[in-house]
Amino acid sequence: MSESLRVRLIAAGVLILVFVAGVTVGLALDRPLSQALESMHAQAGETAEPNEDADEGSNTSRGWIIDRVDLTEGQQVQVDSVLAYYQDRMAELQGEYAPRYREIVETTREAIKALLTDEQEALYDSLLRARDRRQ
Repeated sequence: MSESLRVRLIAAGVLILVFVAGVTVGLALDRPLSQALESMHAQAGETAEPNEDADEGSNTSRGWIIDRVDLTEGQQVQVDSVLAYYQDRMAELQGEYAPRYREIVETTREAIKALLTDEQEALYDSLLRARDRRQ
């Protein structure tokens, strides 16, 4: 086997490992974050289901389960405070997580592009932009 072919195979192997590692890390970070968000919302009494009993403009129109337990005004203030505190903490977590995740995604995309022809790379970039716009 020629030295050039050997180097290319090693480089391809490294790129594949980087890609697999990026996907693995992305999935590993995505699942716990999603579960943490779901858990926080469940503990706070939030639900994705609309509140059928809510009147337009009332404080229960946000569709959270906690709003269905007839909170006193004082309890509502306390619950809102708790929700605001944990929403801020989740925003902080997202602020820490998002840049690292984005870096891994970009590194993975660049590694993939290194394997493509110019025509394939142009199509790949176009497809990525279209998908990113939809998201």
